[in-house]
Amino acid sequence: MNKLNRLHFYFGLISVLSFVFTGVYMRYNLMGIQEDDLLRRMMFRSNHIYILFASFLHLVMSFIPFSNLWRFQKVQVLASSLFVFATLGLHISFYINPITGSMQRDLTRYSVITTIIALVLSLCVQVLNKREIPKNN
Repeated sequence: MNKLNRLHFYFGLISVLSFVFTGVYMRYNLMGIQEDDLLRRMMFRSNHIYILFASFLHLVMSFIPFSNLWRFQKVQVLASSLFVFATLGLHISFYINPITGSMQRDLTRYSVITTIIALVLSLCVQVLNKREIPKNN
């Protein structure tokens, strides 16, 4: 396991634990949201699911082999960095978005888009890396 794999693995585990914590946070209504305030409850739940989504993606990324080619390694470091920052953005938005009560959830939107960009970059590197390595026939 290289450094990026370990980063994704441990960050994914921490994020899963954070998912459990946010579930407890919602269950015991620590924010004091009224039961009839469906908008804020929906925001909590959707951000809660996004945290689980990002956590599982980090765990999956931890098992993907990273390239040994230096030109691909830079892209992989960029993709991993974007992915970590996007996951942190999802964690922060869990607490911020419901407070604002606005449907303009910019931090959540940008975090999800950044996650998708990071995954596309990682996928491109995997495809290009497979083409670059000569096959032994």
